[in-house]
Order: sequence, then C-alpha cells, then structure tokens
Amino acid sequence: MPDIKTLQDGIASFAKRNCYEGSAYNLTVSKGQKPKVMIVSCSDSMVDPAVLTNAGPGELFIHRNIAGLVPPYQPDERDNYHGTSAVIEFGVTGLNVEHLIVLGHGNCGGIKSMIQDHVHVGHESFVAAWMRIAEPALDVLDENDEVLSLAHKQHLCEKESVKLSLNNLMTFPWIKERVEKGTLNLHGWHFDRGIFSSYDMKTGIFE
Repeated sequence: MPDIKTLQDGIASFAKRNCYEGSAYNLTVSKGQKPKVMIVSCSDSMVDPAVLTNAGPGELFIHRNIAGLVPPYQPDERDNYHGTSAVIEFGVTGLNVEHLIVLGHGNCGGIKSMIQDHVHVGHESFVAAWMRIAEPALDVLDENDEVLSLAHKQHLCEKESVKLSLNNLMTFPWIKERVEKGTLNLHGWHFDRGIFSSYDMKTGIFE
C-alpha cells in the first residue's frame, strides 16, 4: 500500500513522462475536456471506471459516490446539497455528453450494508441517509429472502440499484427530453471480478 511520499513521487514521475512541451498529454489537456461519455459509479477504491474501460484523459466524465447511486429529481430542495445531481446536470447540459452510464459492481460495501441494515445504525449517519435512495432495490429479495445467501442477495440488489438509478435519471426533465430526442443514451452496467453485464432497457434483463 503506497504512503504519501510514494504518491507524491508518482505525481512527479507522471509529470516528467507526460507533461513536457509538445507531449500528447499536454496537447490533449490544452484543448479542454469534451467527453462524450459520463459514468456514475461507486467510490470503492477497487473500481476505477477509467482503469476498467482503459480510457485516456478527457474521454470520460466521471462522478463517484457511495454505491454509484443516482437520486431522483428534487427541484423543490435546491437549497440542500445535491452533489450528484449537480454533476449530472453539468455533464448533460454543460458538456452535452451523448452517453450516461450507471456502473454497479460486485461486493459493493454500500449495498451490503443496506442489506444487513448496518447503515441504519445512528439516525445522523450521512451514509444511512444516502443509502435510502437504494432501499426500493430490496424489493427484489421479498420472494426468496430466507433461502438466498448474503452474496446472492447482494448481487441481486447491486443490479437492481443500477436499474433504480436509471429510472431516477429519467425523472430529470432535461435527461428525459434528450433521451426522447435520441441525443442522450442511458446505459446500466455491472462488473464483478471479470464478469461484465449490460442492462437491456427494452427487455429489463442484464446480459
């Protein structure tokens, strides 16, 4: 595990290799960001969207939060802090991204805590309040709750939370408008230790 000095040395090494006059990196960043793809994903340190997709600088506009959730549109609560909604708004209306991906992942700590009810310990927990966004995903467990293992429950809820976030995205009027016009495409992905699946919004199935 790297210490702070190692990380600082890493920045220095990166700058030496990539930030000299005329370098491809400098030419890229000097043009400003114009990504066509935005990804909302989990903050988990093991799940880096740029690494998973092998994307380069400027190719992805990324927002990460606990469990990679998207809250519903709440226009009457703008005085509160809406970091995720603000980033999505900027990506869609400011950068005009053409694709918006919700990326879920295996062994998600946020989803696991929600299933085990740990996030509800302490009513002042920021995590508990945030994870309430995903509580409807627990409905997928109702029929088989007693016979499923925790790992299976978690896998089902991880994918269900992706679907829930996609539905929440469609509550934002400027997203709904662009999707209906065909200028914005929504995608739901799930990655679990090398196994990738994509959600088909027409069939309602991860494939």
